[in-house]
Amino acid sequence: MSDQLKNVSAMNKLYIGNLPIEADESAVRQLFAEHNLTVADISVKRGGYAFVDFPDQSAADRAIDKLHGYSYCGLPLIVEPSPTARICRAPVRLNC
Repeated sequence: MSDQLKNVSAMNKLYIGNLPIEADESAVRQLFAEHNLTVADISVKRGGYAFVDFPDQSAADRAIDKLHGYSYCGLPLIVEPSPTARICRAPVRLNC
C-alpha cells in the first residue's frame, strides 16, 4: 500500500474515549448503528476506549458531530481523530 493511501485511511480513523470498561465491539457497533453511522472496522481496547475506521472522511466527521459529548451509559463520549490521523494530517519534512 502506498504512503498516500495509508494517510488517507488514517484520516478516517477516530478515537472513541470514555467508554464503559465492559463495552465490547458489538456494543460499540450498535451505538454507531443507532445513529445511522456506517463503520468499516472497530478495535475496542482495554481501559474504555476504541478506534473506529470509517469508509470516508465525511462519515468520520458525521460521527464526531453526532457522538462527541453524547452521554453513553452515563458517560460523555470523547470522539476525535485518532492520534495517528492527526500525525498524518500534518506531515513533518526534515531538510537535512
